[in-house]
Formats: sequence, C-alpha cells, structure tokens
Amino acid sequence: MGFRHFIGVVVVAVLMVGCSSPPPPIQVLPDLRFTDKPPFSLDVARIEVVSAYKAPFKEPNIEHLMPVPPERAAMNWANDRLKAVGRANTARFIVRDASVVEKSLKVDEGVSGLFKKEQSERYEGRLEVVLEIRDEHGRVVGEASASAWRSRTVPEDITIAQREKMWYELTQALAGDMNTLLETNMRQYIARFLVL
Repeated sequence: MGFRHFIGVVVVAVLMVGCSSPPPPIQVLPDLRFTDKPPFSLDVARIEVVSAYKAPFKEPNIEHLMPVPPERAAMNWANDRLKAVGRANTARFIVRDASVVEKSLKVDEGVSGLFKKEQSERYEGRLEVVLEIRDEHGRVVGEASASAWRSRTVPEDITIAQREKMWYELTQALAGDMNTLLETNMRQYIARFLVL
C-alpha cells in the first residue's frame, strides 16, 4: 500500500468517525394516570369503559402518533377514578371524540423568512366523553358529559423530541380540562348516584 493511499484511507476513516455522532437519548414519557385523585364511588353494580371514537390513522389526524393519545388518557381516567359500590345499574363511560389534527401555517418563504423563526404547524385537540348511568333494562337514567378543546403551535425548527413532548402536554391539558368539567357535571347531574 502506497503512502498516499494509506493517508487517503486514514482521512476517510477520520471523516467517517467525525460524521457519526451518538444517537439521541430515547425520550420516555410516562402514561397519564389519575391515581393521585380520589375515586368517585358510584351506586352501580358495574362500570364499562368504551370508546366510540374511530381514529382515521391518516392526515390530518395525528393522535395515533402521540406518546399518550387523548383516548387512552380519557380511558385511564375512567379506570382510575370510577368505582362501582352498588348492587344494581351500570355506569358506562364513553369516549366520543379524541381527535388531534395538524394544520400547516403559512410561513414566509422569501429571503426575509431566512432571518426569523416562525410557527409552522398548529395542533388542534378535542376530547369529548359522557358518563351514562343505565338501569337494569338498559335505559339511561342519568348522564354527565365533558367536552374539552385545546390548540398548540410549534416553530418550524422543532425537533422530534420537542414535538412529542408538546403532544404529550397537549393530551395532559385536554385530560385536565376533561377532569375538571366532568367532576363538576357529575356532582350536578348524577349526584344521586354518587356515594359519599
């Protein structure tokens, strides 16, 4: 092997080592649970937790890509906070909407756009749930619902990890709003089924 060939191999090897950087650490975001809050004891024999929302799994919807989709957060809420302590009736918790859509925002693509950081996407999330109390014949004898809506925008240079963290916080905010509204509406509309 000639000296020039040897130097060429060393230079290529150094360049290859210089170009390879360690992969970014994997971001692990915890599931959203509600076990830190006291459960609601309901005068029902059983609790059903179901989802009527059918995710399209295509653009503009992106909830299936989120670390914790709103649907899962809502179902976690029901499993963590609703407790059956009665002998009759059924409580049915239904997720009606748990969508998150991505909308592109207009950015300046001219020369001036090179010198400013703009918001490039907006994410709009919706979470709608209903808690029904049904008698032994399946008739709805009480109902409380909650509907939450939130949106967030992101800059055009956002990283994947930052985007996932924002998605997580969006679900967290939607679930927090749902929790507050549903607590209030349960006490107002199905108080007779709450066991204190």
